[in-house]
Amino acid sequence: MAGVTSPRDPRQRAYHRGRINAAIAAVAAAEISVDYIASVARPEHMTDDDYKHFSSWLVTEGMKSWATKVAQANEALARVLPYVPALADLPPFQPDSRHRGGHAEIIAKLRAALRQ
Repeated sequence: MAGVTSPRDPRQRAYHRGRINAAIAAVAAAEISVDYIASVARPEHMTDDDYKHFSSWLVTEGMKSWATKVAQANEALARVLPYVPALADLPPFQPDSRHRGGHAEIIAKLRAALRQ
């Protein structure tokens, strides 16, 4: 593994690989969570007022989920930073609708660390 330590103990190596894989998954989940559902068709049985409340709730829940996943991804990245110091050279992971694709370089560095 790239970084400060390259553990020789197989259990330690497996632990570090697990953390790196968890970081890859968290970054990918955060990137895709930008695409939360912002609207749905109004069911016939729903009143206009209920539909407005539901739509507002849907957007709020989607944004909360997105913010949570971004925070979890950044926490996972912080956990592997000692083993993949090249991550420190990248800008902070902040996916939103205007900054898509920032995950690709992060995941590439994490995968490179797994190959070492």
